[in-house]
Amino acid sequence: MAVPRPGGRRRTTLVLLVLTAITLLTLDLRGFGPLESMQEATRSVLNPLRDGAGSAFDPVADAWNGVTDYDDLERENATLRAQLEELQGLSIAETAALSELEALNRELDLDFLGDGDRVIARVVGGSTGNFSPFTVEIDKGSSSGLAEGQPVITEAGLVGQLVQVSRSRSVVQLINDPEFTAAVRLSGSRDVGIGRGNGEDQRTFIVDQGIAIETEVTVGEAATTAGGRSRFPAGVPVGLVSSIAAADNQLERRVIITLGADVDNLEFVSVITVAPSESAEGEAPPEPSGTDTTLALPTTTDVAAGGAP
Repeated sequence: MAVPRPGGRRRTTLVLLVLTAITLLTLDLRGFGPLESMQEATRSVLNPLRDGAGSAFDPVADAWNGVTDYDDLERENATLRAQLEELQGLSIAETAALSELEALNRELDLDFLGDGDRVIARVVGGSTGNFSPFTVEIDKGSSSGLAEGQPVITEAGLVGQLVQVSRSRSVVQLINDPEFTAAVRLSGSRDVGIGRGNGEDQRTFIVDQGIAIETEVTVGEAATTAGGRSRFPAGVPVGLVSSIAAADNQLERRVIITLGADVDNLEFVSVITVAPSESAEGEAPPEPSGTDTTLALPTTTDVAAGGAP
């Protein structure tokens, strides 16, 4: 009896599989009902298994993606942080520039200075060297026409005077220095007194010479520089009267003036190089003892006439 060869069986099986596949494909294309029902039944069994397997492997896939995409996310976050910091820097710079422009505009619009000449300077530092703590340094000097003794002001009023001048820098003695003195005129009585800085309270100025005890002084009235032979031109705001008492000698009043200028937060200042022309009211008042006798600045009238300071 002949023994069947293995190769013949394999060929027969392959032929049967091909014929079965062709038959099933033909029935599927023709929409054979029983076959469609079988397919639906198979799908209904396999779909839950497929969905369950997908849900089970989703965390694994997410974890894998997280590991492989981590470097990309880090680079993206770093880029976004750099862009945000750049925008914040630009915003701060813009705000600072606007504030600086506003400060400069205020210094350019000093109505009380009249026809006087001035140089605008930036405050670049506090007290230096052997100077008292009541000083600041500015970025202009003799090359800009500055000289010792010239008054320093802001839009709020008197700030101080120059006490040291180099070619490109100057030191300002502030009005709150106890060594600083100036003649001031009260707006109510028009009386003139001599005041000095109050180092204990940096926002006040003490007038305790020249205002007679019988002079009527009101809290809130204005005080300005008196002008005349003083080195400070007339009419520069000093501040407002905040309290009145008797001076130590009981013959004069002691008037406390709250300064108009905030000397603790100076950014830009104006240095008066030529004082404005003064009216008759700005002529020198009778000077009580202890008044400053420093030479006054040249006025615009002096300059026009070619006179010496």
